[in-house]
Amino acid sequence: MKRTLFIIFSIIIGSAVFAQTEYDAVQIGQSDILGTARYMSMGGAFGALGGDASALKDNPAGLGVFRSGEMSLTLNGQTQKANSVWYDTKAEDSSPISIKANHVAYIMSIPLWEERTQGLLQSNFSFSYNRLKNFNRTMKATGTTKASFTDFLAGFTDGLSEIDLKYVEDEYEPFENRDVPWLSVLGYEGFLISPSGQNSWMSALDGKAESDNLVYESGGISEYSFGWGGNFNNNLFLGANLNIADLSYRLESVMAETFGVGDFVLNNALNRNGIGVNLKLGAIYLPTNSLRLGAAIHTPTMFTISESNYASVNYNNPSYDVSGKFYTPDEGARQEFNLQTPMQAQLSAAYLFGRKGLISAEYDFINYKGMRFSETNGKRASFSPENEGMKDVLNNGHVIKLGAEFKPTENVALRAGYAMMTPVTNADYTEGKSLRLNTVNTNTEYFIDKGVNYFSIGTGYRAVSWFIDLAYGLKLQNEDFYPYQFNRTDLEAAELKTKTHNVALTLGFKI
Repeated sequence: MKRTLFIIFSIIIGSAVFAQTEYDAVQIGQSDILGTARYMSMGGAFGALGGDASALKDNPAGLGVFRSGEMSLTLNGQTQKANSVWYDTKAEDSSPISIKANHVAYIMSIPLWEERTQGLLQSNFSFSYNRLKNFNRTMKATGTTKASFTDFLAGFTDGLSEIDLKYVEDEYEPFENRDVPWLSVLGYEGFLISPSGQNSWMSALDGKAESDNLVYESGGISEYSFGWGGNFNNNLFLGANLNIADLSYRLESVMAETFGVGDFVLNNALNRNGIGVNLKLGAIYLPTNSLRLGAAIHTPTMFTISESNYASVNYNNPSYDVSGKFYTPDEGARQEFNLQTPMQAQLSAAYLFGRKGLISAEYDFINYKGMRFSETNGKRASFSPENEGMKDVLNNGHVIKLGAEFKPTENVALRAGYAMMTPVTNADYTEGKSLRLNTVNTNTEYFIDKGVNYFSIGTGYRAVSWFIDLAYGLKLQNEDFYPYQFNRTDLEAAELKTKTHNVALTLGFKI
């Protein structure tokens, strides 16, 4: 059977062969601190403040604080540098500057038909676009490893026979066997592994491996929101947002290993697109004119996601006197699945020093262990290993945000902020990225999150009918990078430090 016809087969069995892991769920479930320049410059600590259009994605009750309509646009310039240390070898890579719209919002304030002194005094409506996350990153890790990828692949393939992996023209296509992992087929046809006994395998390349790994990620998660906020008695504000999330992600990875004799290069490309929906509810209460308290809850985003992946291996194995290129079917593999992202709960407080300034704080709890995969028909049984693994692989998230604003004049504001996110992945879990034996997944890399810190500063100018804000934010993220999972005794992690620089400019008009 010709491999170009594989796409028909992959569509038929796409719902039966799964490639997703707990690490994929984390990647989709996390968010960045992005929004208006004022929001970013104060570390995103706006839960109890309101009055900022991008803060509505945290606490929609902030919409009720607006006393007039508003239009605003934020442009964001981002650049990133990743530094790694792997087996005492340092490497660094950076991404070019990208400029995108972080945020667009229209706030409509509708006065009530009759004047009131109690109850609902004002209703506001909003439509907004917010960038929740940027995936953009380029990183590399280089080192001479104790355990080669080919050793990992041999162990992964143990239990399969050579007959399972060998292509026979017009008779047998291993890529169509749903009980055979695509990774093992690549390893066999690419002369990376060889039989060592009945249904057992060993590396086909000898010696320590000089390994080079390059990972390029791009895309993001955006959210389109329709909101309502109400002002009750001038001291209680309630709000709700209906949100549609748009996911776009692309991964390209290159793993190259050079031995004393022989070498190979494994190339992977993964595309993931999805649409999701969620609801956010919030409240802000003013016990005094200076003190504000806030609370919000976010339902999980229910994503429907489509995914495709493709891989190839360039091989040179003098022991077999062969060299060439082998690749997965031209159209790759296509799958569809659902993902339920974490539920979130937020508490916040702010204190205003008259017109001179303010301080604010926010705490977010994120139930990462509650994320769940399912088939497109809603059934979860096929994802039982991954869903059960969430509680072992992941930690629930805790986020602290702090912000301050000082106004040296009536029109000028100076701002600063800080935010901290606790590690999402469990460092004590040592089994790593577990791939199923029937998976079409061929990218084996994964990251162990070790926490994120944000630092930000900014300034702004406000006139009667317009305003402009500028912010700079620095995101520091520490991770352990594994190009594949062997075990953590034989394969060390690359220590990865990523610095992301954001400059945001917001222009807004009162209407």
